[in-house]
Amino acid sequence: MPFKIRRKEDGLFSSGRTYPSFSKKGKTWNGLAALCNHLSLNETYCYSYRGAKYRSEEIEIVEMEMVQIAVMDFTTFEEDRKKRRDKRNMVQDRRRAKRRVDAAKRELAEATKRVEKLKKEVGEI
Repeated sequence: MPFKIRRKEDGLFSSGRTYPSFSKKGKTWNGLAALCNHLSLNETYCYSYRGAKYRSEEIEIVEMEMVQIAVMDFTTFEEDRKKRRDKRNMVQDRRRAKRRVDAAKRELAEATKRVEKLKKEVGEI
């Protein structure tokens, strides 16, 4: 069963780590042993958060329930994954192309300035 650590005062979940932050999502520990390992990092079972200590009565352990919401066959999953990857690659390719065009424009502007400077030095041919 998955577990989370919730701060009672606002219902936000711990991010874990030595100095946790708290958010709506937080960290999920996938078993009681993993949660206990995290808790044992601090012998007094207090959590430090930017210098503030949280005592055991200020936090609570929440046991989450995993619920199956959909089933997808593997072929469909792979097709969807490929579409997402292709879309991501297309966006990255567009960004790279834009950077190359911008760099070429800068180089052209610099070359134009050099040509103008040379024309002034040598005189118009």
